Amino acid sequence: MTLQRKGVITANIANMCHDANVKSEVVSQAVIGTTCTVTLNKKGWYYIQLPDTYLGWIPAEMARLYTKQDQPYASHGHVATTINLFANINEGPSVDSPLTTTVTIGITLEVPDTVTQDGWLHVRLPDGQIGWVQQGDVIIDNAPHLFPRGKRSSFGATAKKLLGLPYRWGGVSPFGIDCSGLAQLVYRLNGITILRDAGIQRGMKEFALVSKAKMQPGDLIFFGNPATKNVTHVGLCIGAGKFIHATTHTRPVVQISKLADKHWTDLYIDSRHWAGK
Repeated sequence: MTLQRKGVITANIANMCHDANVKSEVVSQAVIGTTCTVTLNKKGWYYIQLPDTYLGWIPAEMARLYTKQDQPYASHGHVATTINLFANINEGPSVDSPLTTTVTIGITLEVPDTVTQDGWLHVRLPDGQIGWVQQGDVIIDNAPHLFPRGKRSSFGATAKKLLGLPYRWGGVSPFGIDCSGLAQLVYRLNGITILRDAGIQRGMKEFALVSKAKMQPGDLIFFGNPATKNVTHVGLCIGAGKFIHATTHTRPVVQISKLADKHWTDLYIDSRHWAGK
């Protein structure tokens, strides 16, 4: 069935599949609270498009369609945005209370009221459930939450928080992340929105070519086939000839590598500096 409806992701992580079945390739993920456009409904699956233009199928129970009366989730009133890699949402204001879900860094949740209790804050999830989050896991402000623009040094510091996280093809969160997902997340947490996929990121007009000698922390480094310029990987410069990336090389985790290592030198295509607003 053809649709053209706005909705919101209600699962903490929704795998976006190439086809409408669980055995299909995962092409990306959508995180809780993300507004999406639902264009098709097929046997319990929604075909969605995210704000970063990515398309894929998710189980219909992982999203809620907006009604005409609905305002987009977390677009008004007070909101709480997670600042730690993981934040538990419990049914009550206690670690002993049943766990409702676990969300990851950079997720913005609605705050239905400013009720606090023993260091816990009331939050409302996209599916309407009310829960509690520890105040140390969030910052509270007015909607819409906007991440402040990070300084050059901030990009590397943000990326280092993700060291050791597992690599996952199509992953976009600390539960598991791939190379372009890492770049996208680090940039988003520093106030800049970029697209997914290393090749697409390299092609963004806001990125300007920069030489190896002039690279600065936060610049993106692209790898693949230098002869054809076919990009297959991206890392984030942290200075001193090093970069952070999510890779399966040597071990499948977010790690720091040296650009001078032969493996990466042989795959190096070019580097790009953010020149956008």
